[in-house]
Amino acid sequence: IRIDGEINTDEYAKSSMLGGMVHYVRTRMIPRDVEVYLASSPEKLYLAVRTPVEDSEPGGGLIANATQTGGAVYSDDCVEFFIGDGKNNIYQLLFNRLNTRLEMKYANRKSTRDWHSGVESASTINKGFWVLQAAIPWKNLSGVNPAQFRFNAARNFVSAGFGYGNLTGQRDVLDQTKMFKTRVIKNFGGVRVYGADTSLVS
Repeated sequence: IRIDGEINTDEYAKSSMLGGMVHYVRTRMIPRDVEVYLASSPEKLYLAVRTPVEDSEPGGGLIANATQTGGAVYSDDCVEFFIGDGKNNIYQLLFNRLNTRLEMKYANRKSTRDWHSGVESASTINKGFWVLQAAIPWKNLSGVNPAQFRFNAARNFVSAGFGYGNLTGQRDVLDQTKMFKTRVIKNFGGVRVYGADTSLVS
């Protein structure tokens, strides 16, 4: 999978897609279609999000004030990924439309910013959609089993006024028992395809 800001049909035919964001407080669907793609190779975890933008301006009307890595990306229109080991560790990545990122690691719910993800990412806005792609080396996700792990993705709709939603609708985003349990269901020439247990049972 190339990290070029485009979701190519052929490349992502070997990925899993999850959709829909639930407001974390109001527990209702946010009225915007959001697609989240998930796949991996032996070396990397591949993630992508395709989400509509509010207008046809070059920036899509998305708020993006953070311009430096480690900045307040959470205050912008952003997408977030949560990857958990099912035990004590969670890795979180946030991106705005400028491809500015914030990366965090939580160990027993205590945060640290000394984690370096080594992520390769790309962000584009085209034809009414924002696409964000990320590839994270497995070696930088210590303790996470590539065959089975916890996962969630979120979208902060600042400019549209819809608030914060995530795939599971969980209010406590660090509760791994509420995150999707993902596991490998197919393998195409070294590319892992995941299934997600949406029952949310620990």
